[in-house]
Amino acid sequence: MSMMIRLLLVITSVLITLATCEGLARMVEKSRATQYYAPSPMGPLQKALSQYRFSDTLGYDLVPGSTEVNSRGFHNPEYPQQKPAEALRIMLAGDSLAWAYGDTLRAILSSKYFFSQKLELWNTGVGGYNLGQTVERLLTQGMQYNPDVVVLFLCLNDIQPTMPTIMKTDQGFFTVKRFWAPQAQRMPLARIFWPHSALYRLLILRDLRRYNRQAPKAADPKTKELFAHIYLGKLEAELAKRGVPLLVFLFPYLMQEGQYTPAFQLQARLWDKVLQERKIEYGDVRTVLPNSLRQSMRIEPGDYIHMNQEWTNTAMQYVAQRIARQQSKNVP
Repeated sequence: MSMMIRLLLVITSVLITLATCEGLARMVEKSRATQYYAPSPMGPLQKALSQYRFSDTLGYDLVPGSTEVNSRGFHNPEYPQQKPAEALRIMLAGDSLAWAYGDTLRAILSSKYFFSQKLELWNTGVGGYNLGQTVERLLTQGMQYNPDVVVLFLCLNDIQPTMPTIMKTDQGFFTVKRFWAPQAQRMPLARIFWPHSALYRLLILRDLRRYNRQAPKAADPKTKELFAHIYLGKLEAELAKRGVPLLVFLFPYLMQEGQYTPAFQLQARLWDKVLQERKIEYGDVRTVLPNSLRQSMRIEPGDYIHMNQEWTNTAMQYVAQRIARQQSKNVP
């Protein structure tokens, strides 16, 4: 038997073995899917399926050119890559708060009351992101467009050090969570195999369970605090190198603070502590949203994160004033 024939037999055997393992893995995945996956809270299913895609570094990302997303994958108009002369380019980063409030902030800032010069507000916000995802997306996708200022919107739950990783299936849209300890575990060759191979997903999920048991628990306050320090520090270092100012805004939950659960209270305390320790002079949106009225500010009764348009206008006026004040310091 020639060497070539032997090689072909080996390759054929390997392929048959892999195909058999893949088939078995799909059977296991189907029977145990609820153990590994949970429905993703990313809004209406069909919109989410078209708007989000898997990312091996971010867990998930926006699909360029999909609903409300421009060709670069951002939630803003199609600005030119090269910044026009005399234009002010602002880069907004965050989770669904940035996504939801960016258009209102752009309209307010574009009024001559704030800026007479041409203004661009780029919105890199993605719903459901934590601080790590927000910073990584900003640094890898946003900073190449050379903004004049970066504005970071923080929701209290952005300090949670878990990263949802999506997968689209016949049943819909699902996620599995990875811990950051202090960064998310890498998934080698995931861009190729994660969406297509149940065997790969089974091996990765087994590895993730082992990794997550060894990693600090996501509920540990020290883990959350370290997580926030790492990514704020990474962002500050890059912006300092470029000479780009950072403006941070912290948003409350839309309920009276006396009604915060212990977990919510911890999140608020940790953000105040981390921002103060880093000497970041942040805009505290709690100061313009009366505590007693917060439940009435909700866009929907069950949504304690997103404000209705009236209070969005109030909060974005506050943000715009602080941006204008910061920019006035840069005027010779």
